[in-house]
Amino acid sequence: MSTLRQQLEARIRDNAPEFDSAGLAGFREVAGAAGLKNIMAGRVSAPGCYLYRHRVRAQANVLDDGVMQRVEEQYGVVIVLRNLTDARQADSSDLAEAYSEVIQQLLLAWSPGEYTDDFEYAGGQLVSLQNGYYYWQDNYRTARIIKQV
Repeated sequence: MSTLRQQLEARIRDNAPEFDSAGLAGFREVAGAAGLKNIMAGRVSAPGCYLYRHRVRAQANVLDDGVMQRVEEQYGVVIVLRNLTDARQADSSDLAEAYSEVIQQLLLAWSPGEYTDDFEYAGGQLVSLQNGYYYWQDNYRTARIIKQV
């Protein structure tokens, strides 16, 4: 059995183009991580894509005899690029946006199973410019029902 993070990783790794019409290079590495700190502290490849489970939120139980809850899960998808030489980092920012669009095409409205909602975009942000790399994180969310009666 694979985790949802592993399914996301496989979807991106197996379906991202090696080169697209805009001339973007394919990801050199698509891998999971325990968290953002692990990505920032570890070895990365550029262009690279790293995924981790970012946040889990549960709604209140709706049953009197047992438990049934809606659980929203959010996943961080971190795009790592070489930090280009433009003093304002505009080139890196534009490139990150293009890679984000590639990932959006793979994840938006995709459901990994019949009991899981389609993935939605939950926002993004610049994480860091350090050690010659540009780190951008997009977040995607889905939800499922858990129950024990």
